[in-house]
Amino acid sequence: MICLDVQHVLGRRYVNGHAEPGSSFILANGNGSFFNVSSEPLSKFNGLFVKCNGRVFRVIEHISIVNAAMPSGLVNRFHCLERRRPGLAERFFMPKWINSVVYETSAKILADIFFDIRRAYDLRSWGRDYSIELQPGMAVVAFTKSTHFFEDLSHGAREYSLFMAVRHDGSAEALEEWVYRSYPADEARSSSPSSRHVYRGLRLSCRKAVFSVSGDKSAAIAEANAVFSKAARLTSLEKRSFARFRFNDLAYSCASASLYRLLTTDGLLAGYPWFFQVWSRDEAISSRALSLLGFGKESKSILLRQLAALKADGRTPNIFDAAYSSGDGPAPVACADGIGWVFLRLGGLARMLTPAEQKDAAAKLEGCIASLRQNYEKSGLIYSGPLETWMDTAVADDTRQGFRIEIQALQLAIYRLAFRLTGKKEYESLENQLAEKVRSGFWNSKILADGLGDFTARPNAFIAAYAYPELLSKAEWGVCFENLLKELWLPWGGIATISRSSPLFRSRYSGEPPFSYHRGDSWFWINNLAAIVMHRVDRRKFRPYIQSIFQASRKDILWKGAVGCHSELSSAEAQRAEGSLSQAWSAAMFIELCHELGKR
Repeated sequence: MICLDVQHVLGRRYVNGHAEPGSSFILANGNGSFFNVSSEPLSKFNGLFVKCNGRVFRVIEHISIVNAAMPSGLVNRFHCLERRRPGLAERFFMPKWINSVVYETSAKILADIFFDIRRAYDLRSWGRDYSIELQPGMAVVAFTKSTHFFEDLSHGAREYSLFMAVRHDGSAEALEEWVYRSYPADEARSSSPSSRHVYRGLRLSCRKAVFSVSGDKSAAIAEANAVFSKAARLTSLEKRSFARFRFNDLAYSCASASLYRLLTTDGLLAGYPWFFQVWSRDEAISSRALSLLGFGKESKSILLRQLAALKADGRTPNIFDAAYSSGDGPAPVACADGIGWVFLRLGGLARMLTPAEQKDAAAKLEGCIASLRQNYEKSGLIYSGPLETWMDTAVADDTRQGFRIEIQALQLAIYRLAFRLTGKKEYESLENQLAEKVRSGFWNSKILADGLGDFTARPNAFIAAYAYPELLSKAEWGVCFENLLKELWLPWGGIATISRSSPLFRSRYSGEPPFSYHRGDSWFWINNLAAIVMHRVDRRKFRPYIQSIFQASRKDILWKGAVGCHSELSSAEAQRAEGSLSQAWSAAMFIELCHELGKR
């Protein structure tokens, strides 16, 4: 297969390269809606997803140009994206805050529009009813989801309806045909089901079309007409908005823009295309990068919102979205480290807090400490249950239950901030006592244990160094990093999530079954974080590792996966763009790394 020519263009700066044929791109509107477009429909998470009435729905499965050659190139203009075929160019644009897509082509085309209207995680096949109404310059697709006794306890009960208005400058024909679709990317990820029937509803003959979605038919039609008439002005506004990301390094610009696309009215989403919720840990970790980009108010708002949501046990909720699953229940696993990241980040933003906000934060911090100690302190250390850390998948009873190094380091950072905000000596004493316990129980002069009594090599000591660098001297950190890298380093420029000699290590990404997820796969956010702390500890000694990580992350952003976005992870055996295509904390830690290295 021929690689795609890719160009990233922002202002007068551009960079050219090549991407794999299956590479996609992602646009978003700031309301939680996004468009994940690839040359062919490779996954049930390709297509247009809209957030409507608090829920995310897949709507368009694919736009297929009849008898067209395969795409040969992509041009990322940041505010929009162009896809090029021999003799034809397509442009995709999503206006800010509006559940619409503007689609334009350089010449008149015939395009089949495939629909798969459903709640994003709802993969039921029955009870899906479409109807199409054609008007001059407009097609309206009405969809109703009802229960069906093949899959539900009831039959024929209406669940919801959605409407898509398609405003165009040509003609439309109703096809109304069900088509079987197999998704090779889902099959490769062992993501079941990897096939389903989708609805080939329309054939458009046009050069310009606007697709607008609403739960109300009249609202969808009105929006499609308004966006169609104002498309040039909306595009110009969005172009000006993305001009803020003009930097010397276009990989930094891309990471900044992709993080910005994940920032919504509800908070910072964890990632596209399937982590479209606000996860407390991911959001807190990523909040500093928002501040570095000039979104200090948004970062502050995120952290204060998380403080307001503190639970009685002293922790933050794992996820700020009750509709995470296809049902209505919240994510079931607790989050042991989110609260530590919230206060670590809040410490960096303390100067932005008003006196009243500082007073309130200090009070919440003291209450949080009391609750955490009451509920999770055992023998002076902070305990976490199975799957409560960021390594939240289980294989062979490997759940990281117990006393984990990054949890202790984040607790130390909490005590440090409490002393700084209140001046109370008791917090300084707690900090000193915990630091001594961690040093005596975790440090063996060669490596910092991943957990009390567990010296399995994992990268979490890098998190500890980031959160609480005072735990060891720079010389000691240097020894620790050297020994960890002997076990974890991957020649392409990544860090494995468990020792390569561990029986649990998997060299290749296993997809949805979590065999490799935290047992081999290399996570870009950890890689970037590790490069930051190595630079702070000894930039000369660790320069080859730092540069390799930086270049691997830059390569992922510019030329792999969803072009212009930072992937969630890669297989250990070779660099690939795997997992979620656009992950907030991957982009955020790359932004921090660029600031650390002075490469912007």
